Amino acid sequence: MKTKCEVTLFYKTEGFQSLCTTVELYLDLDDSIEDQVFGIYGDKINDFRWKELTPYKEVPTMTLFKMQFLEQDTDKQFTMKKELWTRGYYGETDRMCPKHI
Repeated sequence: MKTKCEVTLFYKTEGFQSLCTTVELYLDLDDSIEDQVFGIYGDKINDFRWKELTPYKEVPTMTLFKMQFLEQDTDKQFTMKKELWTRGYYGETDRMCPKHI
């Protein structure tokens, strides 16, 4: 499933100038993000940064578990866990982080 993402593209330039632009793309989180972005923009860019914009309610359950496991930001992990909890995957005995209650 493709997910709406915000991608900041850093263009190849000569000298010390750096150019970038931000676009919205639908990317498949189960496939290589790098392959998808470089497949579209090819040799025009040096690097890119991306972040997900789609709410977690639209993400399939298995993809959401995978994203939660790989996420480094504890606030985002909690948001994903909360969504999975509403889908019935975490029991009431699971402790929620006190800072989020």
